[in-house]
Amino acid sequence: MAKRRLRAPTISSGPRREFFVHLQRLVLDHGDLPTKELGRLSGYSHQAIYKALVGPAMPSWELTERLTRALGEEQAVEQTRPLWKAGVIDERGLAAAPASVAPAAPAPADATALEQPATPTQRAESSRGRPTRLDLARAAKATEQSVFSLFAVEAPPSQTHFGADPRFQARRALADEIWNHFRGAGANPDAFAAKSARTHLSRWMAATAIPDTHQLVLFAYELQLDALERNELLALRSAAANERSWDDEIQRRGTSA
Repeated sequence: MAKRRLRAPTISSGPRREFFVHLQRLVLDHGDLPTKELGRLSGYSHQAIYKALVGPAMPSWELTERLTRALGEEQAVEQTRPLWKAGVIDERGLAAAPASVAPAAPAPADATALEQPATPTQRAESSRGRPTRLDLARAAKATEQSVFSLFAVEAPPSQTHFGADPRFQARRALADEIWNHFRGAGANPDAFAAKSARTHLSRWMAATAIPDTHQLVLFAYELQLDALERNELLALRSAAANERSWDDEIQRRGTSA
């Protein structure tokens, strides 16, 4: 398979663009390795590495540090840290306002606001620059404010349940890909607007349940996956469903024998 070509950073200007340009130049200066190889060296999926290099969402510092260390440059880590911090500040709107501008009055607190799933309107507003709940989750993960047990797990959860059992190969492949996307996004299951992801995500990643097509499309939409990544997930889902159907048929034949 041909190497997937990196596109230019999706941010047109500002600290985030400077960060993404810096990372891409760092990769170029060290052999222009493909994202799959960079993922293998840093312990992340190639999709997570690709997004870390092109944006628009800032990656976590954990991913950024592992990627720069994988390139063998301690000096690069120190050069990257202030650029990453400036990018996160820009993404979260934390830059200091001019002294002549009075701070805006805080909006009335709504204790239930964060408990409600994002509406389609709210998600549409994200495309105009307002952060979604997943954007906030990524920012929280980047500053190590969000802790979810799967981030400390190096092996996908599906291996705990099925190990290397060949009967579950396709289901495990789907579960591992979902886990890779979720881990790369730095999100908490509660950050998803779709109830199916909030309720069943842990089972999907453990390969004890298979999402239906609609659920998987919603998952891909909320993680802002591109068409290639979405289609890869759907193809894995189709293979996993076929494997489960065949497994069920074998069990039925064994029961009736």
